[in-house]
Amino acid sequence: MNLRDLFRWAKVVKEDGGIRSTFPERVSVASKRMETATLHASTRRASGAEKYPPIRKAIDVLITVEACDSTSYLVPLLSADGEEAERIWRQVPVALLCDGCRIRRYASQLNTRRCPRCKGELRSYPEMIADDEGDAIKRLNKGGIFCE
Repeated sequence: MNLRDLFRWAKVVKEDGGIRSTFPERVSVASKRMETATLHASTRRASGAEKYPPIRKAIDVLITVEACDSTSYLVPLLSADGEEAERIWRQVPVALLCDGCRIRRYASQLNTRRCPRCKGELRSYPEMIADDEGDAIKRLNKGGIFCE
Protein backbone atom coordinates (compact mmCIF):
# COMPACT_ATOMS: atom_id res chain seq x y z
CA MET A 1 0.00 0.00 0.00
CA ASN A 2 1.44 3.37 -0.94
CA LEU A 3 1.27 6.46 1.26
CA ARG A 4 -1.67 8.01 -0.61
CA ASP A 5 -3.82 4.88 -0.24
CA LEU A 6 -2.81 4.48 3.40
CA PHE A 7 -3.65 8.12 4.19
CA ARG A 8 -7.04 7.87 2.45
CA TRP A 9 -7.77 4.63 4.33
CA ALA A 10 -6.91 6.37 7.60
CA LYS A 11 -9.25 9.27 6.83
CA VAL A 12 -12.09 6.87 6.01
CA VAL A 13 -11.52 4.88 9.21
CA LYS A 14 -11.40 8.10 11.23
CA GLU A 15 -14.68 9.32 9.74
CA ASP A 16 -16.44 5.94 9.88
CA GLY A 17 -14.95 4.86 13.19
CA GLY A 18 -17.21 7.18 15.12
CA ILE A 19 -14.49 9.20 16.83
CA ARG A 20 -16.14 11.52 19.32
CA SER A 21 -12.97 12.98 20.76
CA THR A 22 -11.01 16.17 20.32
CA PHE A 23 -8.68 14.71 17.68
CA PRO A 24 -7.36 17.74 15.76
CA GLU A 25 -7.80 18.08 12.02
CA ARG A 26 -4.24 19.40 11.71
CA VAL A 27 -1.39 18.85 14.13
CA SER A 28 0.18 22.23 14.81
CA VAL A 29 3.84 21.89 15.62
CA ALA A 30 5.09 24.92 17.50
CA SER A 31 8.77 24.08 17.85
CA LYS A 32 11.37 21.57 16.76
CA ARG A 33 11.29 19.99 20.21
CA MET A 34 7.51 19.55 20.03
CA GLU A 35 7.79 18.12 16.50
CA THR A 36 10.37 15.58 17.66
CA ALA A 37 8.22 14.59 20.63
CA THR A 38 5.10 14.19 18.47
CA LEU A 39 6.87 12.09 15.85
CA HIS A 40 8.59 9.98 18.51
CA ALA A 41 5.33 9.32 20.35
CA SER A 42 3.42 8.32 17.21
CA THR A 43 6.29 6.08 16.07
CA ARG A 44 6.56 4.46 19.49
CA ARG A 45 2.83 3.76 19.64
CA ALA A 46 2.88 2.36 16.13
CA SER A 47 5.55 -0.22 16.97
CA GLY A 48 2.86 -2.78 17.75
CA ALA A 49 0.59 -1.71 14.90
CA GLU A 50 -0.18 -5.21 13.68
CA LYS A 51 -2.10 -5.88 16.91
CA TYR A 52 -3.82 -2.46 16.97
CA PRO A 53 -7.45 -1.91 16.15
CA PRO A 54 -7.87 -0.04 12.86
CA ILE A 55 -8.89 3.23 14.52
CA ARG A 56 -5.65 3.50 16.51
CA LYS A 57 -3.54 2.62 13.48
CA ALA A 58 -5.42 5.24 11.44
CA ILE A 59 -4.81 7.94 14.06
CA ASP A 60 -1.10 7.09 14.13
CA VAL A 61 -0.94 7.38 10.33
CA LEU A 62 -2.74 10.75 10.36
CA ILE A 63 -0.59 12.20 13.15
CA THR A 64 2.67 11.06 11.54
CA VAL A 65 1.83 12.34 8.05
CA GLU A 66 0.53 15.67 9.33
CA ALA A 67 3.56 16.17 11.57
CA CYS A 68 5.92 15.48 8.65
CA ASP A 69 4.14 18.02 6.42
CA SER A 70 6.38 21.09 6.66
CA THR A 71 4.93 22.93 3.64
CA SER A 72 1.20 22.29 4.26
CA TYR A 73 0.87 20.89 0.74
CA LEU A 74 1.45 17.16 1.42
CA VAL A 75 -1.83 16.49 3.25
CA PRO A 76 -4.07 18.13 0.60
CA LEU A 77 -2.14 16.35 -2.17
CA LEU A 78 -2.54 12.97 -0.49
CA SER A 79 -6.24 13.43 0.20
CA ALA A 80 -7.17 14.82 -3.24
CA ASP A 81 -8.17 12.78 -6.28
CA GLY A 82 -6.66 13.01 -9.79
CA GLU A 83 -7.91 16.31 -11.18
CA GLU A 84 -8.05 18.00 -7.79
CA ALA A 85 -4.47 16.88 -7.03
CA GLU A 86 -3.27 18.34 -10.33
CA ARG A 87 -4.95 21.65 -9.50
CA ILE A 88 -3.27 21.72 -6.07
CA TRP A 89 0.09 20.79 -7.63
CA ARG A 90 -0.21 23.71 -10.08
CA GLN A 91 -0.79 26.06 -7.11
CA VAL A 92 2.48 25.05 -5.45
CA PRO A 93 4.71 28.17 -5.45
CA VAL A 94 7.74 28.28 -7.74
CA ALA A 95 9.75 30.09 -5.08
CA LEU A 96 12.85 28.76 -3.35
CA LEU A 97 12.65 28.54 0.42
CA CYS A 98 15.26 28.40 3.17
CA ASP A 99 14.58 25.76 5.85
CA GLY A 100 16.38 27.70 8.56
CA CYS A 101 15.05 31.23 8.32
CA ARG A 102 12.06 30.63 5.97
CA ILE A 103 13.16 33.30 3.50
CA ARG A 104 11.46 33.09 0.11
CA ARG A 105 13.38 33.93 -3.02
CA TYR A 106 12.74 33.43 -6.70
CA ALA A 107 15.27 31.90 -9.05
CA SER A 108 15.33 35.00 -11.26
CA GLN A 109 16.56 37.09 -8.31
CA LEU A 110 19.52 34.90 -7.42
CA ASN A 111 22.50 33.43 -9.18
CA THR A 112 23.05 30.95 -6.38
CA ARG A 113 20.88 28.60 -4.34
CA ARG A 114 22.21 29.92 -1.02
CA CYS A 115 20.19 31.91 1.48
CA PRO A 116 21.42 35.52 1.73
CA ARG A 117 20.81 35.59 5.49
CA CYS A 118 21.96 32.24 6.94
CA LYS A 119 23.89 30.86 3.91
CA GLY A 120 21.81 27.66 4.03
CA GLU A 121 20.63 25.93 0.88
CA LEU A 122 17.45 27.16 -0.78
CA ARG A 123 15.07 24.40 -1.84
CA SER A 124 12.01 24.41 -4.06
CA TYR A 125 8.58 23.44 -2.79
CA PRO A 126 8.40 20.22 -4.89
CA GLU A 127 11.72 19.11 -3.39
CA MET A 128 10.43 19.82 0.12
CA ILE A 129 7.15 17.98 -0.53
CA ALA A 130 9.06 14.94 -1.82
CA ASP A 131 11.32 15.02 1.27
CA ASP A 132 8.27 15.27 3.56
CA GLU A 133 6.67 12.28 1.83
CA GLY A 134 9.88 10.26 2.13
CA ASP A 135 10.20 11.20 5.80
CA ALA A 136 6.60 10.14 6.52
CA ILE A 137 7.13 6.79 4.75
CA LYS A 138 10.36 6.21 6.68
CA ARG A 139 8.76 7.00 10.04
CA LEU A 140 5.70 4.85 9.35
CA ASN A 141 7.87 1.91 8.25
CA LYS A 142 10.02 2.35 11.35
CA GLY A 143 6.88 2.30 13.47
CA GLY A 144 5.52 -0.92 12.01
CA ILE A 145 2.98 0.51 9.55
CA PHE A 146 4.43 -0.57 6.23
CA CYS A 147 3.89 1.46 3.06
CA GLU A 148 5.79 2.04 -0.16
